[in-house]
Amino acid sequence: MAFLPLPASAERSRPASLPGGGEVSLPSAYAPVSEGDYRWQDTGGLIAYRNYRSMMSGTRECDGMVAVARAGAHESLDAFVTAARAGLTTRWAFADESEGRWYGKEDVRFPVERRMGEDGEELSGQLSVHVVGLFGVSDKPARFFALDHRAGLRIAVWIFDRQGGEKAARRIADGIAASFSE
Repeated sequence: MAFLPLPASAERSRPASLPGGGEVSLPSAYAPVSEGDYRWQDTGGLIAYRNYRSMMSGTRECDGMVAVARAGAHESLDAFVTAARAGLTTRWAFADESEGRWYGKEDVRFPVERRMGEDGEELSGQLSVHVVGLFGVSDKPARFFALDHRAGLRIAVWIFDRQGGEKAARRIADGIAASFSE
């Protein structure tokens, strides 16, 4: 018998409290990190990981991350994204850089697209996540998506393309914003 993933509409959610008050619902694949947990970072918001794990090499890894904060917690969307990056695991933290250092060149960050969406300002960019697997090392395509939502939230999603990329990230952000209650 084969197990098929649930469609996004059938995905369960879990409630999570925001620093500064309020509550949002996160997709069930993402586990929120609360204050007191060894993984907690003071980012001014909520961090949630998809499949968080410690590796034998001593690093910590995950299959994606969501960050959520009240709009007033940071002075801008850029400041929120910078603060949220503190929660990224090792391979995601460098996924927006070319690996020029290995080839005698400078590291270059991938471009970030800034645009106005129907719900507010958006940031989006490609990522290349370095993954060590059973049969070798590879770079997996991924996306970064951040939204300054008119509901009073700032939401950022780091997600693999195989998990739906920017389209799935937007759906996650919209679902979180719709679930926001003060």
